[in-house]
Amino acid sequence: MYVSNLVDAHILAAQTLIRAYGQPPQASEMRVDGEAFHVTNEERVNFWDFQRSIAASVGIPVGKEDIKIVPVWVEMAMAGVNEWLCWVFTFGWKQPTVTREAIHLTTVNRTLSNAKARGFLGYFPKVSIESGLAKAGKWFTEEVEMTKSKKVV
Repeated sequence: MYVSNLVDAHILAAQTLIRAYGQPPQASEMRVDGEAFHVTNEERVNFWDFQRSIAASVGIPVGKEDIKIVPVWVEMAMAGVNEWLCWVFTFGWKQPTVTREAIHLTTVNRTLSNAKARGFLGYFPKVSIESGLAKAGKWFTEEVEMTKSKKVV
């Protein structure tokens, strides 16, 4: 999510807490203090599509022809062998870079709901993922160019 959306959620939480200050305690289901909230952009994006969008935002688009899809079961098998070999050759002292858990985390779909933040705080995202990536990508490329133009002494 874009950082200004997160800031908005924090400000709304602070405002809600300030409004409640000095008031009689509310019903437990309406309290904000001590509560955890998921704040999202309310947009579903697959992990790998998001990674490709990040690359495109900094001027490195990944075309469909550049993508090679390996079945998850093959990846899991290779990661299992990798884990076993790493354990054998390091006597369990090191962890492999690619693990079955890492493969699982990049292939499973998960969706968080910000319904609680919407209901309790009145939170709605103002910046979309696409717009946020465009802003962040522009900032990043400008920073890289500025760093390149500076001469190291």
